[in-house]
Amino acid sequence: MIPDSIVIDGNRQGERFLVIVDRQKVFLQPVGFRLFAILGIQLLLGEDDGWVESSQLWSSDHVSGYIYRLKKNVHSVSHQLRSWQVVENNKQGEYRLIARPDSIAVNPANIYGFGDIPLEHMLARLMSLKIKI
Repeated sequence: MIPDSIVIDGNRQGERFLVIVDRQKVFLQPVGFRLFAILGIQLLLGEDDGWVESSQLWSSDHVSGYIYRLKKNVHSVSHQLRSWQVVENNKQGEYRLIARPDSIAVNPANIYGFGDIPLEHMLARLMSLKIKI
């Protein structure tokens, strides 16, 4: 399964941040939201076919654990989302969101409000390209 629509919203509820996948709300912990947003924006940018090196995702050796938790969180929302693999790994230390770029939308105000400088730089690059987000 590949989602028809993904909104990287970033609206905050408590200590979690919102993404919407096929109209289903998924609240992610800050690290999971950061990873999801970076992977989604990279796919929108069209650079490197959406692949992101693990060192760009998190500055530790625990990226695979964070990705595992991200997937688990998404899968816990519904039976439908359990059939989506969410993220793939190319076995060379790179990850990519399994989605079509044209299915992704981003809420820039909430992303800027998240307070992550590298993520903000990616978003600024995306907005400068005038890609519909």
